[in-house]
Amino acid sequence: STFINTLWNTYSFFILYARLDGVDLSKDVPVAKRPEIDRWALALLQHTTETVTDALEAYDARGAGAAIESFVDQLSNWYVRRNRRRFWKAAAGDDKQAAYLTLYECLHVVHRLMAPLMPFLSEAIYQNLVRSVDADAPVSVHMADWPRVESDKQDPALIEQFDVVQRVVGLGRSARNDTRLRVRQPLKRLLVRVPDAAAGEAVKRHRGQVLEELNVKDLELVAGDAELISYRLKPNLPRIGKRYGKRIPAIRAALAHADAGPIASLAAAGKSFALAVGDETIDFEPEDVLVESVAAEGYACAEEGGYLVGLDTRLDDALRQEGLARELVRTVQEARKQAGLEVSDRIVLRVTGSKSVENAVAAHHDFLMDETLASSWGEANFNASYTTDHTQDDEHWHIELARTT
Repeated sequence: STFINTLWNTYSFFILYARLDGVDLSKDVPVAKRPEIDRWALALLQHTTETVTDALEAYDARGAGAAIESFVDQLSNWYVRRNRRRFWKAAAGDDKQAAYLTLYECLHVVHRLMAPLMPFLSEAIYQNLVRSVDADAPVSVHMADWPRVESDKQDPALIEQFDVVQRVVGLGRSARNDTRLRVRQPLKRLLVRVPDAAAGEAVKRHRGQVLEELNVKDLELVAGDAELISYRLKPNLPRIGKRYGKRIPAIRAALAHADAGPIASLAAAGKSFALAVGDETIDFEPEDVLVESVAAEGYACAEEGGYLVGLDTRLDDALRQEGLARELVRTVQEARKQAGLEVSDRIVLRVTGSKSVENAVAAHHDFLMDETLASSWGEANFNASYTTDHTQDDEHWHIELARTT
């Protein structure tokens, strides 16, 4: 299942890099001194432990399973994905150690939470994750203590802030999906409207995460939506066609000429509204109208639950160049895999291609080297062990690489 694959991949990620680094889990980094994203993961872990415990005590296996699945999804697709660089970096230190400790604690707890539901998988993880490093641990996960909620790690406010961040990011991704722009293509600006002050503070506080997730250079909170979006109103004919019959053309005209913004807001909030149609005023339910959102030129927008995001999709040469550099990194990483290299192997690299590719390489040379673990740039005709060609849109490039000795 997707859940099992996600859990196993997260567990395997930890095992792979912990072994490469020879990490010592006995060296503690106080939670208070760890980055905020670590404290969020641990706070979410406490919430999940409480939810699963309550569910199982009420014989609600489905509820317990759903809570575990949700946590593993967050752990993999937010925590691990956002913190890969902390595990990848060569230099040891408190930041890298904190990442290992946080991920280990999450895995250590969650596999025990799922033991009653998935006994054999939990046992397999336990033997490798716990027993292999602690000979004094119980011989089986099913003999281990049940996880307890640690009140000093609880932080409901931080969890709510991350919920806001993830909602904005989700809408941003939805808006980007409506364009033909790849995720690796950086964009200039993101405009965000939030439903309340608390959400606004959360976006400000975690601004960096939003920008990184959406690959955007700048973020601006806006009070309204006039700059981003306009609305078109139409009668919902399957619902009101028979009710109003011959008056439908007049209703259609009245909706077309009405101030659509306030009506759209009322409809989104599930509230009725009154509209002058000819010589009479008609009360409409929110389901009586169809609201179509129209993004301003140069923007891609998405809206839900009082949130509105708008991505500025206009590109200049610098943005295009950076986007191409990111695509080069992706294809070099793929070439590393095809060449059978280990994740820690350093390489000699050479990338050549069209004029745009050459310009992107020149402008983002250090980025390309760092991201692909290239220790040097190959000279023409160097002894490459693997070569490949790529074409994307109107650009083409040639990759040569070899493992350094």
